[in-house]
Amino acid sequence: MEQFDYSGICSSDYMDGDEDEKTFNVNNDDDVGNSLADWATIKIQPEMENEDEKQLLKSRYGHRRTIVHLDIDCFYAQVEMAKNESLRNKPLGIRQKNIIVTSNYPARQRGVGKLIPLTEALEKCPDLIVISGEDLTEYRKVSFKVTDYLKNFSPKVHRLGFDENYVDVSELIELKLKQLHDQNEDLQSLQVVGYLYENSNTAKMENCSCNCQQRMVIGSQIAAEMREGLWNVFRLTSSGGIAHNMLLSKIASGLHKPNLQTSVNPNDALDLLHSLELRKIAGIGSATNKKFRSVGITTVKELSSIPLAVLKTHFSTQQACMLFQCCRGIDDNDVTTAVKPKSIGVEDSFSRCCTMMASKKRISDLIQHLLPRLSDGCEHPQTVKLTIIKHDTSAYKRESKQCSVPCTFYSTKDLDKRCNIILDMMLSLLRKMIDTKKPFRLRLFGVTFTNFKDKPPVASLAISTYLQQSNSKDYNIINKKSLMTAGSVVCNDSCYENSSSHDNKDGQELQQEDVVPKDIDLEVFSQLPRQMKEELLNEWGKRNRNNTIPAAVASKRKKESTILHYFSGGGRK
Repeated sequence: MEQFDYSGICSSDYMDGDEDEKTFNVNNDDDVGNSLADWATIKIQPEMENEDEKQLLKSRYGHRRTIVHLDIDCFYAQVEMAKNESLRNKPLGIRQKNIIVTSNYPARQRGVGKLIPLTEALEKCPDLIVISGEDLTEYRKVSFKVTDYLKNFSPKVHRLGFDENYVDVSELIELKLKQLHDQNEDLQSLQVVGYLYENSNTAKMENCSCNCQQRMVIGSQIAAEMREGLWNVFRLTSSGGIAHNMLLSKIASGLHKPNLQTSVNPNDALDLLHSLELRKIAGIGSATNKKFRSVGITTVKELSSIPLAVLKTHFSTQQACMLFQCCRGIDDNDVTTAVKPKSIGVEDSFSRCCTMMASKKRISDLIQHLLPRLSDGCEHPQTVKLTIIKHDTSAYKRESKQCSVPCTFYSTKDLDKRCNIILDMMLSLLRKMIDTKKPFRLRLFGVTFTNFKDKPPVASLAISTYLQQSNSKDYNIINKKSLMTAGSVVCNDSCYENSSSHDNKDGQELQQEDVVPKDIDLEVFSQLPRQMKEELLNEWGKRNRNNTIPAAVASKRKKESTILHYFSGGGRK
């Protein structure tokens, strides 16, 4: 997670008292104090502290990178303003259910903040323009377009939510630096665009030998160019942060808003961090923050006084290491392009849902919103999950059940049919989660697709798919008897053995010839059970007649077997 190259710190800097002080066993939570003073004065065994802390204080990248964090201002509201410019200077709120989830800055100046009840918002601002934002389709499209635009500056773009993007511009900066050197430009004359975080009360170190400050100046110029482009192309303003890692760039982007940017030099990173409360740090959630507050730790500076070994007694090793590095500004996380999502889901909350008919309607609406999002590598989910929250005055607990997506889902492209297939499955899961014969009250439904694969499950493919060698659609005139009698069919049912009785019984038919596609592997075909062979030969013959391909097709056929009922579309195209 979060990190910064800061050396010269050892765990002894964090401990008060002399060597005769009581030594605690940090592996026992009962021995750990319940206040900040107790935590900070715990004596740690030397073998437990030195090596791990030294390793965590070393950053792989140092100051060599330059990361830009862009945060689109009041994103939902700006998308609506971009569609209707007349709204830009009027108070605007975006509603989901009975909540204003976000508002533009004219509305915020009137007291309409984020996540407040609609009634309260209208009391504060009677002329507030309210637009429904429950359908996220348009916001999602604009979000992806913004990310694609930023890839013009660097291929290393990480999209976070709808309104945030990290961009690693390190390579672009090196290219610009080379161009400036070649043109004999005075690099010292370059000026930072926007704000530069500086703490005048702190004695500054000498300029870093890695030229990180020059890179930060050019990074600020690139960030300004990005933000200008977002306005010109999408009519979206944004706030930017420029620093040498992701943690600091995100913090910097929030220092001056809206439509401004802030750069942070590496030498000022600790000054900035130690001025912040823990809740301002990405990666420290409400539960972790609450745990720290319970022992009196509320700021990043206070957290930095806690040795790593003590953190490990209260958190997992991974989280303890993250917290240790975070409060020192160390973050070696790479800016990576978003990969295929692990899941795609949608939820809907409400005050009550008490009937199966109402449940069916709500779940159906969720599925209809979800299906169009199965694209770009997420076309073939293997699992679908239903989530509910029951109305319970004591607690709101999520409950989920999941099942495999059936093969019939992949055999049709019709969205209505797909919706009905998934809906039937969700209702079946719902009946397992609640007793529909008794009164019930639900507060939330969620439908999630997960476990994406590149191809649909093999069981959903037509029979002939397994036999194909190529995409050829040519046909061979094949003696049917040779196909029907070649090899011994491996099957527990003796009726599939290629005995002489079979040949004699079907002698007249087996002397006829049939048309078989050239892309069929005849060796594999010969190993199929007789009934399946008959199925395929009959089907290919029908297709050939329909396509008017000349061939000596048998005029007399056995009655079509029922195997097609088990293999929907077996061989049809």
